[in-house]
Amino acid sequence: MPERTFIAHLEDDATKGIKEYFNYGQQHCIMIGPEGDFSTNEIAAAYEVGIKPVTLGQSRLRTETAALAACHTLHVLHDIFAPL
Repeated sequence: MPERTFIAHLEDDATKGIKEYFNYGQQHCIMIGPEGDFSTNEIAAAYEVGIKPVTLGQSRLRTETAALAACHTLHVLHDIFAPL
């Protein structure tokens, strides 16, 4: 598992965005759930192994769009924090 693994879900405790956990030069893995979100048991299992919750914003996104939004966010953060 990459050093930085996150689960994007719609529960109330997913309040921090990707940028708050981003570390330049480290691998990041963001788990995107199925349509209808992860189950509460899946979220709890993720927390048990140290996976942190993240939000992708206020809008509910389709699975395909959520994956693209997460990848794009990481790409933009990588560009912002890249050494000159």
